[in-house]
Amino acid sequence: MSQTRIPVNFWVLCSLVLGLLMEIYPWSVFDYSWQPQWLLLVVVFWVLCRPSEYGVVLGFFAGLLLDIVLGGVMGRYALGICLSVYLLKAVQKRFHYATVLHQLALVFVLAVVNSLVTGAIDMWVLDVTASGRSVFLPALLTACLWPLVQLPMRRVVSEE
Repeated sequence: MSQTRIPVNFWVLCSLVLGLLMEIYPWSVFDYSWQPQWLLLVVVFWVLCRPSEYGVVLGFFAGLLLDIVLGGVMGRYALGICLSVYLLKAVQKRFHYATVLHQLALVFVLAVVNSLVTGAIDMWVLDVTASGRSVFLPALLTACLWPLVQLPMRRVVSEE
């Protein structure tokens, strides 16, 4: 009996929704300044996994969806994730051959870029100052979570 396969777009949509839910879930373990950037991790995975199909546009719409859900300044997460994905696209060929430690470092840089862009927009529009703690701690936690996010999602992609 042949087994029907679930299309990749379904998995992309499900993982983006899960990443969005993880972003808005009130984690009691994390102070808000420690909140990892779950949606960025999901977008980075799909951009790396399917580079010809997904890129800056996916990052823009995922960020815009996060802007809509969280409220606040419209477009700040969209711009932050877009710039992070743009930098990722510039080095994506080297990323596949990098060791896990190098991948963690790159995900850390992408998360810092996202935090700096959103923090700069907050400072410019809302006149709110951001501390270094609110930039580097979530980025560090996001980078540490990269292997845990990547492994189960790789299994889903390899089964297709």
